[in-house]
Amino acid sequence: MMRTWINSLVLLSVVGATVVGCSSGPKIEGRVVKQEARKVDFGASWPFTVDKGDLACINGSQLVFIARGRAYALNEAAARKFDPIDSIQADDPDLERAKQGIKMPLDAFIDKGRQLCSQSY
Repeated sequence: MMRTWINSLVLLSVVGATVVGCSSGPKIEGRVVKQEARKVDFGASWPFTVDKGDLACINGSQLVFIARGRAYALNEAAARKFDPIDSIQADDPDLERAKQGIKMPLDAFIDKGRQLCSQSY
């Protein structure tokens, strides 16, 4: 299922514009390329505690996951402006690893975000 999501891009791009979320959502300014992501498409490898959201690249470098009206940083460039992703990142399903504070990996999302960024220019 994850492969399907990664291979089938449905992109919404806004070029050279200001994008403002709903009144309770995050204000995101600049060039944005985003793609919807849903837990149902990932199954057990879904790394978040929310069921769906949007993976987005802002201004060609800031990777974020937008869920429940908030934007969460997936990389250092976004960390200066957006909430930390660990607040919605799921614990590792292995109880011993979870006890050590280990979370589900975000690699697939970061890789896909980089692809979105490469399409934004």
